[in-house]
Amino acid sequence: MFLILHLICLLFSNVFGTYIPASFELVKTQDNRKLAWAMRTFFSPTFIAGVMMIVVNGISLNTFFPKFTMVRVEIMSSKINEIQQEIQNTKGKAFVTTLLNARGGYSKKSQEVLITNCLFIDTAFLLDLARKIDENAFVTVIDVKKVDGHVYTADVKDRKRKSKTTSIKKASDNSLNNL
Repeated sequence: MFLILHLICLLFSNVFGTYIPASFELVKTQDNRKLAWAMRTFFSPTFIAGVMMIVVNGISLNTFFPKFTMVRVEIMSSKINEIQQEIQNTKGKAFVTTLLNARGGYSKKSQEVLITNCLFIDTAFLLDLARKIDENAFVTVIDVKKVDGHVYTADVKDRKRKSKTTSIKKASDNSLNNL
């Protein structure tokens, strides 16, 4: 989305800032009159450099700051139920969690593991939440290459809450109309 927005801004600025003024000036000269409204004038070296800069900038930002990448977060802790309860009580964010029983390879002790898939940008929130409850919690974040299915996000949670409120309001309005 941002790549398209940047390209539109570059096209707009190139047309009104370079192409039109340069063409008007080239019309005034006898030697370069053929270049006045030519595509060669539009696709100047500055325009090509601008396109290359936008593409390189977009790729590098997505590589170094992958906030919209899906990740799998695994939390291993002795206080996993408290962490899960805190996650469920969180306002404004929605996380679907799964609990698994695991057995330690060295200690052979049984322990629960909390797993959730979320956006990379939300992992800092989960890490802080887990550390607040258990400083010794072991948290792993793994890149997810492909997701097939429905991902439950805060936007979906808010929409469901609004639709429930709307349906309750409609039901109460209907019952008042029946009186």
